[in-house]
Amino acid sequence: MERGHSDEISLAEMWRVIVRYRAIILAVFIASVLLSIVVVSVQPKVYRGEVTVLLVAEEVEKDPLITAIMLSSPRELITPAKEIESMYGRIDKSKATLVFPNSHSYVESARLTALKNSYDKIRISVESTSLEHLATALGELVEYLRKSPIVRNLVTKQKEVLMMQISELSKTIELSEGHVKIYRQLLSGQRVSSVGFNLVDMERSLSELKVKKRELEQKLRDLESSKGIEVIDEYHISRNPVKPKKALIIAVAGVSGLFVGVFLAFFIEYVNRQRGN
Repeated sequence: MERGHSDEISLAEMWRVIVRYRAIILAVFIASVLLSIVVVSVQPKVYRGEVTVLLVAEEVEKDPLITAIMLSSPRELITPAKEIESMYGRIDKSKATLVFPNSHSYVESARLTALKNSYDKIRISVESTSLEHLATALGELVEYLRKSPIVRNLVTKQKEVLMMQISELSKTIELSEGHVKIYRQLLSGQRVSSVGFNLVDMERSLSELKVKKRELEQKLRDLESSKGIEVIDEYHISRNPVKPKKALIIAVAGVSGLFVGVFLAFFIEYVNRQRGN
């Protein structure tokens, strides 16, 4: 019973201290909030732009074995996207001049992140103090990646594969055209029976080979024009600044100022009691 009475007295005494020094507590609180507002106002506004790019590795990505390993293996597969992330993952202001020749003075930071469960997709994020220069900065970072050794190596390998496939298809098409021509001549001269042969199927297969060759040639042209990196969505640029977080900073400053004011009130009360004793 005495302990409960003591606790009530203690809480009542604490409340009296807070009420007695409420002016100090309120002053510290207001000073903290005003100071945070000044700091936030002085800090530059930072905007963010993002874009997703695709690396030249689609033939490997479609391999079911690679896909199964990526989805089921407990160890992380080192993919071209992961390799680029590990090499160029975060770009700070010290490297901005090299990466952003025209917009480096506005760039605060940049980040490259390999998308989860993706072999060849990378998310690019750039933070800049200039909203007008964000699109330029994103484009410069994409161009910088195109010149990187990893991407150049991928482009070289993919070109070799496509050129080899086109060459093999060209030989097959040439051979098939010769067979169709000879068979037409034999049929027109009635020197061969049509039983077991279907000229329509042969011509259809030849047409399919030609279509496949044109598709590969288009892939080769796309590869040369994209230089190994294709932008697969539009630039996402925030019209509102992402930094500084004004509301959060002011709220934290206000709560901190309140705690400091209460602590200061009890400290003054303690000093006064010591002097009285």
